Amino acid sequence: MPWHLIQKIGGANLVKNVLNRIAMHDLTVISQQSRFIRRLMPFLLLLAGGLAILAFAPYRLSILIVIAMMILLNSWLCAQSKRQAGLYGALFGFAYFGFGVYWVSISLSYFIGIWPAWLATLLLIIVLALFPALVGYVLGSIPIKRRLTLSWFLFPILWVSTECLRSCLFGGFPWLLLGYTQTDTWLAKFATLGSVYMVSFILCLISVNFLVLWYGRRKQRWLSLAVLLIIAAVTGALHVVAWPLHTKKTLSVSIIQANIELKRKWHIDALEGILAHYRTRTEKNWSSDIIVWPETAIPVPAYRLLTYLTSLNREATKHRTSLLIGIPTVQEDTQRYYNSLLLLGKEHSIYHKRHLVPFGEYVPFKPVLRWLAKYWTIPMSDLAAGSGNQALLPISNHLFVAPFICYEIAYPYEVTQSMLGANLIIVITDDVWFGHSAASAQHLQIAQMRALENGRYVLFASNAGDSAIIDESGYIRMRAELDKAYVLSGKLTAYDGDTPWVSLVRKFTKLTVGRSLPIED
Repeated sequence: MPWHLIQKIGGANLVKNVLNRIAMHDLTVISQQSRFIRRLMPFLLLLAGGLAILAFAPYRLSILIVIAMMILLNSWLCAQSKRQAGLYGALFGFAYFGFGVYWVSISLSYFIGIWPAWLATLLLIIVLALFPALVGYVLGSIPIKRRLTLSWFLFPILWVSTECLRSCLFGGFPWLLLGYTQTDTWLAKFATLGSVYMVSFILCLISVNFLVLWYGRRKQRWLSLAVLLIIAAVTGALHVVAWPLHTKKTLSVSIIQANIELKRKWHIDALEGILAHYRTRTEKNWSSDIIVWPETAIPVPAYRLLTYLTSLNREATKHRTSLLIGIPTVQEDTQRYYNSLLLLGKEHSIYHKRHLVPFGEYVPFKPVLRWLAKYWTIPMSDLAAGSGNQALLPISNHLFVAPFICYEIAYPYEVTQSMLGANLIIVITDDVWFGHSAASAQHLQIAQMRALENGRYVLFASNAGDSAIIDESGYIRMRAELDKAYVLSGKLTAYDGDTPWVSLVRKFTKLTVGRSLPIED
């Protein structure tokens, strides 16, 4: 009924009273729900942190990361103090990293026992949980009335800043960055502009704008809707734009996945069988342009197997094949041990792993923590780090490979800076250390993002899987079966050209290092 007719019959005041009663009832219900939800908030945050991990490989339920971040941000908006907001962040982080990196304990338990391994992993999880706690503490220090408005831009900036900090502090642990959840979605294309960190930024921006649509005033809602539409439009445009990547050559490749058990691999009696296994499978694939063995495929230093390696080198040269072997090496004058990648064939070269895993490959703060070394017997746990400016590995026809060993592929900026001038990225690893956990799938997902950021194919060679060939768009072209001896053979394209992210790193490196860098033709 029109409002002026209601006024004429004297019912205006009655209607207003009814509407006010309904509004007051709704406010009472909302208030009760808020109190109820506040009591449940610690459990909701633990649940959200656990569900967020399902957005990563191997589950890849990408949408869950947005839902989880909305729950987390909502808790910070309603927090009564900065201490409470910090606690909320810590609870989310504890579940997030607890379910996400529990596999660290599996590798440690082989050598220091189950309980010490779990204790060490728990300590790592607590430290990692401090990063979301820090974001919550800062946002919680903002007055509640202004918190939603300021979180609009502060939340994405703060979250990505803590991801960058986590990637470099004390050697860094750049695992479970939010952006990795989008390797299979259209949002992944933002990585070509600003690496995985930009994808994380966009995810945070989407999460906060959805909350503004729910809580904000009318003008704020319209603005949030505009931001979301702009993100959608840019996402679509990124799938239309083609960066200047030029095909240089098509190569045939083979990855030898041996699937050798961890305890057997490091037992001296198994060495002869390991050498025979790799040689037999390599001899059947000499027609490939590139053959890759995984990290420490040969578990003894190179100087002890000169005859074996010389024979392989002769065969590789004869067949014009580039053979890349993961093997420990020793520097004669200093007797320093390295985790290395050896290139045999027409071109000879060697790469030493530069970014070592703390407590796994070296003891940090050694003068203080030297006493810890006697408590574990991890193979190759006292290694030297390779130089930070090692040359690319040359392969046939003036092509160059950017090599990375295991954990090194997880560092976005370092990978791009190291691969400038390369036509292909090769990663060798041995994720059998982490058993049947999510670690291997997470590692492969990280390699997918590096392929997309840099516009290069990635060869991912693992001892027991997931060995894979990843194209320049981050798409897995071929993948070996898990926990099975397997030879993964296929084709790839060697590229020239830069994505915007690579161009940015190239210019920044030239500016800061002050040296000339390879320029793509």
